[in-house]
Amino acid sequence: MLDQDLATNPLIAQLAALVGADGDLDHEQLRGSVRRARYQCLLDVAVDNSRLGRNVVMIAPFTAECADAAEWASMVRQLAPADVHLVWVAVPPELALERRRRRNLPRDRALQQGSQSAALDYPVVQHLLASGTSDAGDEATRLAVLTGQSVAGASDPSIGSRS
Repeated sequence: MLDQDLATNPLIAQLAALVGADGDLDHEQLRGSVRRARYQCLLDVAVDNSRLGRNVVMIAPFTAECADAAEWASMVRQLAPADVHLVWVAVPPELALERRRRRNLPRDRALQQGSQSAALDYPVVQHLLASGTSDAGDEATRLAVLTGQSVAGASDPSIGSRS
């Protein structure tokens, strides 16, 4: 499992300090080339692990890639020959905002002040829909079955899929 925050936040926090972003990881100076480099780091680690025969789960928003089919296709090509599945976790906007308020990280400041929407549009690329309000274990089992992974005691995977 590769979590973008765990893999890149220490470096991004240092870059944020250098550009005066005060912990705001969505600061305008951290977008563009810095964002691309951050995601490329995650992709490179995923490719290396895949070449070693390991299944890889990347945890990151991938919002730009999900909103542009060409961007998504480019990313999938980098991960070839891996079988890539996008899992979109749907959470009601009010709950997403509440979770960000409780998390209370500097990067959530803009969302807490209402300058950005807490809700995101669904991806324009094929994806599996996961419920951010359901039991995480049940959702993980359902998604594992949908993606062809073997899971002991898996239940009906058909609930909640969307493409």
